[in-house]
Amino acid sequence: MNVRFTFLQRFTLLTLIVSIAAAFTMALGIEGAHRSALEADIELAAVGRVDAELTKPLDELAAAGRMTPELTRRFARADDDARFNEYVTALRVYRPSGTALYPAGAPNAAEHVHRALNSDAFVRVASGDTITAFSPIFASGEQVYVVAVDFSTGQLGAGFERERQTVFTIVLGVVAVIFCSLVALAAGASRELERRRRESQSTFVATMRLMAETVDLRDPYTAGHSARVAVYSRQIATAMKLSAADIDLVENGALLHDIGKIAIPDNVLFKPASLDANERKIIGTHPVVGAKLLANVPSMGEIVPCIMHHHERIDGRGYPDGLSGDAIPLGARIIAVADTFDAMTTDRPYRRGLDLDRATAELQRVAGTQLDAGVVATFLELIARGEVQILVAPAEDHAEPVFGRKAVVEMVS
Repeated sequence: MNVRFTFLQRFTLLTLIVSIAAAFTMALGIEGAHRSALEADIELAAVGRVDAELTKPLDELAAAGRMTPELTRRFARADDDARFNEYVTALRVYRPSGTALYPAGAPNAAEHVHRALNSDAFVRVASGDTITAFSPIFASGEQVYVVAVDFSTGQLGAGFERERQTVFTIVLGVVAVIFCSLVALAAGASRELERRRRESQSTFVATMRLMAETVDLRDPYTAGHSARVAVYSRQIATAMKLSAADIDLVENGALLHDIGKIAIPDNVLFKPASLDANERKIIGTHPVVGAKLLANVPSMGEIVPCIMHHHERIDGRGYPDGLSGDAIPLGARIIAVADTFDAMTTDRPYRRGLDLDRATAELQRVAGTQLDAGVVATFLELIARGEVQILVAPAEDHAEPVFGRKAVVEMVS
């Protein structure tokens, strides 16, 4: 199924996709920055508290020069106290060389200790699911030690879950407001574009009607012919359930199907009798002339096939290209039925127009050879239901028809 989206639908879908992507990108960025800041605050607070608790024991260690059982117990109490922080998992104390003072047997950390001693603040080291903050502490006697505090990244992440949800909720809310505003603006722009499109279409149709009337007015006996063919063609296209755009295309093509007749000499166009072979050849050029006239007009490009081929025949004996069957554009096949019907039911200088019964009989006779049988069937069904009536040509004071000549039904109008 061919699904066609309007400008507003395409814009809304694209904006929604971009907005969702932007929301998640923004939320992740904000959440990442927020998490980093909170982690730094948590680590700084924990390290500061440990430093405060260990300052006095380290001063005593610096004065004694060695670990004592009492200092070990005080370090253990500081360790236990540090673990009351839900994120802290371990505490260690190092000499400047990187060897451990507490707990005994802790792994050497010379590299990280040296980095901490050379930094202005604590140094963060990530390893697996643990982040370790190395912080220098200056004791009495200009002695320096390094405290290492381990934090669990899993516990940090769990603690940030609520903040993460809050950040995503706020960001999505802001993006939703922006999205709705953009869609509202697009809707307004779409309505304005549609209004201008309708104005343009109205001007376009009015221009085509004027062009059609200009052609028809060359011959008082065919005045209004193009407008009537357009009415019949629209009725047929609608009954065949064509799309709204295709119905308009067929109607517009019908309005201008005879535009090429402006190039036909008067003595041929107005001849009140049957045309000879040369004259038929001349008048047979009007579809090609009309197509060439409109081919370079972008807004009329789609109706050119209707104009070019409305005199083709289903059996391939038409003109200008001898197309047959479905090779003839559907719009041209519809216009051919409407054109033939109006030609038969309109008074001409050499005969009166046929009544509805005789016209329908003639359509049935040529269905499948000259005209598309399916299109004819649709048109006859409309006539049978009373939805189509013969449209009467306007009376002209200066055009007095002369009847009584041989009643020849001219299929070329």
